[in-house]
Amino acid sequence: MKRKILSFIITIVSVVFLLINVILLSDKPFHFHKKNDKKYFLSAIVIRDNVTPFQKIGSRIFTVPYLREKYGHYAYFTQYYKDDKKEAFTDSLYRFLNRYDSVDLYLLAHANYYYSWLDTFPKNLLKKIRMVYNTGCGDANQANLWLSMGVSSYIGHNGLKSQSPVFYFFFLRRITASDNIKTAVEDANLMTERFFSIFSFFYWQFSQTDLIEGTKGILYKKF
Repeated sequence: MKRKILSFIITIVSVVFLLINVILLSDKPFHFHKKNDKKYFLSAIVIRDNVTPFQKIGSRIFTVPYLREKYGHYAYFTQYYKDDKKEAFTDSLYRFLNRYDSVDLYLLAHANYYYSWLDTFPKNLLKKIRMVYNTGCGDANQANLWLSMGVSSYIGHNGLKSQSPVFYFFFLRRITASDNIKTAVEDANLMTERFFSIFSFFYWQFSQTDLIEGTKGILYKKF
């Protein structure tokens, strides 16, 4: 029991230490503009899949403050079993699509199929989804499917073992501080590569090219 407690404490300390070092060594502070009336036409919905309690808490603590800075209205859902929160997610999305000009979706989940939840949505409403960001390993292959549904921009990872939380850390900070999705993705990718370069001294796998490229976000846009 003592070993488990010690292991848990070491894990928490390590994560905090890592986060602090990421900020100090590789990122910069951001200035968030005060919300104006225009911002209230943009909303967001986030869903976190059924992972460990520590990951669930960490994702929420990190994400929600940025949502408050950027969006006029947002909803954050955490799953506890497969298809949990499906009704709440789809109800919120339908309401947001009818109320706001644009909606951003953040799918913080391992390989997933949330697109199947939207089968009954009218396409004219789905066209109001400005962006879908999907952390799932290999879920970059869903791009054409999401774009064909009417989504304007889709961001995913092609690595089957991508470390998407690294990209997400840099990406969320940038996309909520600006309105330029392309620039946010490009800057987050540069910072992701820098992160791997710095921490490859501590963990050799961080120097693997396929891991770095698989972790970078890929932006797909509707033509």
